[in-house]
Amino acid sequence: MGLRGDNETGENRGYEKNQQENEEQSTRKMICKSCNSRNSYVIFLPCRHLCSCKACQAFLDSCPVCGMAKKAKKGKKEKKKQR
Repeated sequence: MGLRGDNETGENRGYEKNQQENEEQSTRKMICKSCNSRNSYVIFLPCRHLCSCKACQAFLDSCPVCGMAKKAKKGKKEKKKQR
C-alpha cells in the first residue's frame, strides 16, 4: 500500500510540472514575435498568425512567423476589465 501512495505522489508532481510547462508555452505563444515583450493583438492576413503587438505591426511589412507579405491586419479585441 505504501508504494502505491508514493507512486501517486510522483504522478501528481509529473502532472503539475507538465501543466506548468503548458501554461508557459501558451504565454510564450502570445508574446509579440517582433519585440518579444508585449502581448500579441494583431492578426496578419492572409496567413492568420496572431503574432504582433499594436506598436510593432505598423513597422512590419510581412508576418514575423512565416514571412508572408502583409495584405491586411485585424486587431484582436481586448477584454474589458469588469469592476
